[in-house]
Amino acid sequence: MISFGQWPVALLLATLLIPLGYCLKWKQESLRPVAMLFAAGVLMVVLYPLTFFLSEILGAPGYGLGKLLLFVLLPLAAICWVERLEWREMLHRTGVRRTGLGPWVAHGLNRTMPSLLRTALEV
Repeated sequence: MISFGQWPVALLLATLLIPLGYCLKWKQESLRPVAMLFAAGVLMVVLYPLTFFLSEILGAPGYGLGKLLLFVLLPLAAICWVERLEWREMLHRTGVRRTGLGPWVAHGLNRTMPSLLRTALEV
C-alpha cells in the first residue's frame, strides 16, 4: 500500500489528473477552468497540514475548521474565480438560500454530531 505519511489527501491529485489530461488532449477550450480547479486541488494538498496546526490550537473544532476551509471554502472560491461570480451568486447556484436555511443548518449539525461526539470520546 502506498503511504503518503501525514498527507493522505495527496491521492486527490491523482483524480485531478484525469480531467486535466482529457482537456489537454481533446478539449483545449476547457483547459483554463480545469487547470484552475487542479491548482485549487494542489493548494488543498499543500495546505492540509493546516488542519493539524488548527487542531493543536483549538482541538476538534480547529480540525473541523481546517477541513471547512480546505474542502468547502477553497473549492467554492476557486469556482467563483473561474466562473467570475460573486459569492451570493455562487451560493445561490449551489443551492444555499436564505429561505429554509435554519432546517438546512440543523440537518448539517445533526449529521456532524455523531462524528464530533466520537472524536470527543476518543480523547
